[in-house]
Amino acid sequence: MLIAEQMTPAAIELAIEVRKEIEARHEEADRLRCRAIERAQTEADLAQRRFMLVDPNNRLVADTLEGEWNEKLRILANAREERERGREHDQFILDKAVHERLVAMTADFKKLWTNPETPNRERKRLLAHIIEDVTLLKLPKRGTTKAHIRFKGGKTQTLVTISPKSPSQQVKTNPDIIGLIDKLLDDHIFSEIADILNNQGYRPGSVTRRDQRTPASQPNASPISFVNTS
Repeated sequence: MLIAEQMTPAAIELAIEVRKEIEARHEEADRLRCRAIERAQTEADLAQRRFMLVDPNNRLVADTLEGEWNEKLRILANAREERERGREHDQFILDKAVHERLVAMTADFKKLWTNPETPNRERKRLLAHIIEDVTLLKLPKRGTTKAHIRFKGGKTQTLVTISPKSPSQQVKTNPDIIGLIDKLLDDHIFSEIADILNNQGYRPGSVTRRDQRTPASQPNASPISFVNTS
């Protein structure tokens, strides 16, 4: 579940290429809008110079050139406004497209990861796209192991798990059972103690607990029992 829940950092990393492609298209559109502004600016500058050079006494020509200059300024202002609207629209489309892509990738990943038919080798390949590295720190006194996980994209998370038992610990009988045996020795012999423990569902070694069942993968195997020495 951790991998499925933390898909977002990896998805962001994978969506970078999608974002780059969309940005490239928007940058090209913005360059076209900038060229339109440059043309409008040039025409407005020419109209201004023509107006400034006209004889003030020639009111008819002056009024005509002033009108043309004002029109060019209006076109320039419209071109600048059009660029701003286009940039805002492109950013909205970009954010929406990337968001939709992230949602799709996250959903697809979770579906594939949780599918029981997905082979473990495929899950390992998925992990290579998600996790940058994992650092394990054993804490023997606490019997735990810290796992520092660094995901692609920069996010990190730390998990604490119970450390796996050593072979000697796995075959060591639980101290509580040993204490129970010591008490039973006051009134029972070894064979009776073995029968009592087996009847109560206790098992020796790493399986010292009640109601130990035969593993499903070994239907013909017999459950481990304390040995009756009689």
